[in-house]
Amino acid sequence: MKDYKPLEISIEEWAEILEISGMFDFWDCHDESCIKEKVYGVKFNFVSENRNGYLGDLYLLQSAESHTLSPITVIREDGKLKVVENPNSPCF
Repeated sequence: MKDYKPLEISIEEWAEILEISGMFDFWDCHDESCIKEKVYGVKFNFVSENRNGYLGDLYLLQSAESHTLSPITVIREDGKLKVVENPNSPCF
């Protein structure tokens, strides 16, 4: 049975997300406490309906300060987190 409910991002997962190149610059932050004040984050255990679709951790990050910034989507690929390219988030 699929679980569509959002999950809290663990401390370890936040640390891994913040290792992604450009993450601090995108949010105009210099440390983790700044990120916690400026960014909403949620995790999903994603399962695609399509056999060839994505299966795994899916993270959505949204600015708490600007509703005009598009959310950043992060997935796990080959064991590492990566930002899904989005033309509305030119930093990544």
